Amino acid sequence: MVDYKAVRDANRPPTHPGAAIDDILSDFDISKSEIANRLGISRQQLHAVLAGRKPLSADIAVRVAKLLGGSPESWLRMQ
Repeated sequence: MVDYKAVRDANRPPTHPGAAIDDILSDFDISKSEIANRLGISRQQLHAVLAGRKPLSADIAVRVAKLLGGSPESWLRMQ
């Protein structure tokens, strides 16, 4: 068995949680408006998070964790 070292490019910024959420939501056949309703946030706020323009607040991290799984802490640590 060959071991490979995981090397991250130091110049690459970490992935915003919005990018991960957007990737997960692309697997569902639900509109972004419906997702925003289920999260209890506005559609504009959801799009701002998905685009990486707004950070994920602790409150929204709890809602995302309930909807998509994972822990709120893991969603917040992605930032």
